[in-house]
Amino acid sequence: MKNFQKDVFRLGWLDFSLSALASCLAVFSVGMGLRQVEVAWFLIAIILVGTFISFLITRVLHERFAWISGLVYSIVAILSVIYVQPLNAMLPMGGFPIQLVIAAALAWMIAIGSFLTWRDSTIVFQAVPCIALFGLVGAWDTYDAAPFAFFGFLLCFATLFARAHGRVMMVQAQESGYAPAGGTSILAAAADVASSLYESLKQGPWRWMAGPEWALGSAAVIILLSVLGAPVFQSSVQGVAGLVQLNVPQASPTLAPASNAFTASASGNVNVGQGPRNNLQKKPVFTLATSDRRPRYLRQRTYDEYTGRGWRQVDEFASRAVMSAAVQDLSSFMNRSRLQIEPYEKVGFEVQFIEGFQEFVPLPGEIEFLNDSYNFMRLQDGGIRLTQQGNRIRRVSGVVRVPPFGTPAGAVVRGDMDRYAREGGSKATDRVRALTLEVIANASTDYDKVQAIKRTVSSRIAYDLSAAGVPAGRDPVDWALFEGRKGYCDLFATSVVVMSRVAGLPARYVTGYYPALGVKDKQNRWVLHQSEAHAWAEVYFEGQGWVAVDATEGSQGVGTPNAEESLLEKEWVRIGLIILGGLAIVMTPVTVNYIVRKRRPVKDPLRSAVGKQYGIFVSAMEHRSGKPKRPSQTATEYLETIAEHLGEEVSDARALNDRYVEALYSAEQVPAESVAALQSGTQELRRRLRQRR
Repeated sequence: MKNFQKDVFRLGWLDFSLSALASCLAVFSVGMGLRQVEVAWFLIAIILVGTFISFLITRVLHERFAWISGLVYSIVAILSVIYVQPLNAMLPMGGFPIQLVIAAALAWMIAIGSFLTWRDSTIVFQAVPCIALFGLVGAWDTYDAAPFAFFGFLLCFATLFARAHGRVMMVQAQESGYAPAGGTSILAAAADVASSLYESLKQGPWRWMAGPEWALGSAAVIILLSVLGAPVFQSSVQGVAGLVQLNVPQASPTLAPASNAFTASASGNVNVGQGPRNNLQKKPVFTLATSDRRPRYLRQRTYDEYTGRGWRQVDEFASRAVMSAAVQDLSSFMNRSRLQIEPYEKVGFEVQFIEGFQEFVPLPGEIEFLNDSYNFMRLQDGGIRLTQQGNRIRRVSGVVRVPPFGTPAGAVVRGDMDRYAREGGSKATDRVRALTLEVIANASTDYDKVQAIKRTVSSRIAYDLSAAGVPAGRDPVDWALFEGRKGYCDLFATSVVVMSRVAGLPARYVTGYYPALGVKDKQNRWVLHQSEAHAWAEVYFEGQGWVAVDATEGSQGVGTPNAEESLLEKEWVRIGLIILGGLAIVMTPVTVNYIVRKRRPVKDPLRSAVGKQYGIFVSAMEHRSGKPKRPSQTATEYLETIAEHLGEEVSDARALNDRYVEALYSAEQVPAESVAALQSGTQELRRRLRQRR
């Protein structure tokens, strides 16, 4: 009997599985939302280990000591906030960004808390930090699958809550004195089959609270309201959302590794040739309106030093004062490229951000004039970075200077860009150097050299978003040109830059966007997507400034670069998921109710007859006393509250009530003669009560 009592009140393997899955969904979503995949898997591993240890502890720990988990959990929650910075530093890749360190506190609370889920109260409390994490992910809006993860989380915890709710109700029923006749506990009465225990609760005074259907039904309603109300809520807060400053990493086109061809690491470096990029998403990031409406390369960042594995970015100004001085100095490096363009055109532009956070503004040319310039930091290479105040800006506009389309065949490179010609060329392998000298041997102008290099790279490397990464220890350019022979835009761009520098031409590596999909909105603005993030080379020409050289043009397998639409973004998939989600919301409580009903033991017709007679008995008591029986009252509790109204028949009523309780809730079969005796006893008691009015 003691073992049965432990099994009923103790958390089971299903409870721990649901808790672990729900917690893992929360930390995985926040990791993906911040582009910290390694952190997410690290926390998931801790949660799985902690959940398993908690399961083992509940198998050996006496129930009277389980309350300790709640106290320790509270201490852990407080310490997670106080020591959040050292805890964050313990995470892989340096942890979460310092501005979002609250995510680390919540994640560690969940991870450490998984070691302390020894009873219902603590395992259910895990939902609190999980919901907080999902709230952060929803605010950042950088992880597309977060709504689906949250849906799964709600289902897990709704089921877990329903199971915990049933156990708590059984405890309260037993502690309230709800027991069959003869002094046996409700657990003893249901010792044969656990399901009959739930059935007994539903037939007795706890019937409105014992089942899981109401908990799951309530969760389904919450999910439905979330699905229907979220778009309305999102629209209502868009006007004020810009006032909340969150320095969230931009939704980069690839999720891993942390440093890649498009996204710089904390040190400012980017790596190239890191592996497949076939997970790019066709998701709008910003719109671009220009006065000439031509497709242009939109530069965000430039890199000058080749490391042999990737690139280091151009240094930024030490302060705003230094920047302002450089802006005014027409001979500064910042102004050199702009002033070199002659003749030139002025093109007005407006960038409006749609999705995620863009730290660097995509520009279609060299800045001539910038509206609201106080909100931005100008960079030495002519780029723009949003300041802390400027992060709230959703729109950037101004005027850029651009050369006329087409480069004169006789154009020559500038000699005052020596560092761009020297850096990187010295790091080229012997094979790359020999190939470069071979392909430019017959070129008569610098422009011809660039075109020869571009054609060589285009012919030797096939554009392939699923190409394997460059092996460790190998030079990316050498590998792509001679062995791998396939890759993506970062390898094309790096190869052109390195070969151009071998040829003595000033060149640099550039990242940004190009409207390869050619999508425009109703206002005739270009719509740039995550999948249109791009890398290309730029070579510095006399009278032209920096000229884009994109070797992916004309390469085998290019087609429409980065045009693959992710599965979740396909319209038919999204409609199907919405329909399935709606069906799940509707069918979950129905299915659970069906399963519970199927598990119920077959009703005993004699016990049902006793129940009907008990209803007649209660009706007589209510009529005599004028006080109705509340659902929360046990049979004995109700009788004692009206005892003063029964007069001399109170002793007979108590005896009859005890017989009803025994017949209704006893684990033994009800004899037919007992039903007849209860019926006659009830009729006799009713007759006597009527006579004493």
